[in-house]
Amino acid sequence: MKNENQNPQEESKTVIREIIKETVYIKQPDNKYDRLGCWMWGLCILIPILGLILYFIWKEEYPEKAKSVVKAAIIGFSINLILIMFEC
Repeated sequence: MKNENQNPQEESKTVIREIIKETVYIKQPDNKYDRLGCWMWGLCILIPILGLILYFIWKEEYPEKAKSVVKAAIIGFSINLILIMFEC
């Protein structure tokens, strides 16, 4: 990692980059259950506010689930909005 031709600033930048890489790697959960089931998709489409609540609960621990829940909630809000508009 150390290079004799490297100035101290470049060396410190390299060390900081390595620390950041290790920190980011450690913070990423190694969880194979980070997928949203289709029953939860349907539930979040029918009750969009549930999707928003689950997003804030899961965004740190299960980032992929959180993204899926928000997508389902947006779809649910859109469907509800369309139904309300054409209710006349």
